[in-house]
Amino acid sequence: MIEEVNWTVRKKLLHADLSKTTVLVGAAGSGKSSLIQELGLNPRAFRFYDGIYNTLLRVKRDRKDEIEQNLNALDIGVVGFRWCVERYEVELAGFGWVPGSWLSDGIRKTVDIVAISVSGIGGGDTTTLLFDDVDSGIHPKVAHKLGTILRKSRFQVVASTHSPFFCDAMDAESVLVLAANAEKACCERLSDHYEWNRWKPCLKTGEFWTFVGDTWPLKDRDAR
Repeated sequence: MIEEVNWTVRKKLLHADLSKTTVLVGAAGSGKSSLIQELGLNPRAFRFYDGIYNTLLRVKRDRKDEIEQNLNALDIGVVGFRWCVERYEVELAGFGWVPGSWLSDGIRKTVDIVAISVSGIGGGDTTTLLFDDVDSGIHPKVAHKLGTILRKSRFQVVASTHSPFFCDAMDAESVLVLAANAEKACCERLSDHYEWNRWKPCLKTGEFWTFVGDTWPLKDRDAR
């Protein structure tokens, strides 16, 4: 079952614009995490883990001003960013400079993702960044703004999410809906739903996904 999902998504990704962010959505057990792990086997891909503060030591230490600009845009209270010898530090509004390890899990994860998506990983030729459950622990409003930043990343980004707010920052063409049951599995672009053209003038991408749900790819395939 998972093999069919992965083959279908890989085929779609191969024909996608590599500069676009691709978002995976679907119910629990539809294969999102398995796909992220499989894509992570590519030597040119980097898979992000929650709580990997030390991994930030691998980030290329450039584009500091761009990282800082993106963090300011998120409105999370971070007004400054700088690299230190074995860590990064952030300036919190009204508080001053603190090590990144002092931040809450959600804020630290947000800063980590922004730094990686802007600067990339050093010591290699990484072209793809993978984020499983990219929205976990992150405020819904921040998830939407983070989606906007990842969408503009110079890297190919593949992220799974359960957040319609994150999806609102994406085009429906960039959202892949994974669906599976005991008999089969499949994947379709959200923009391929037969109602999308009717509703896209008045619904955002995440709103439309919430409206149609996760199981319609199975129903559409049965109807063919």
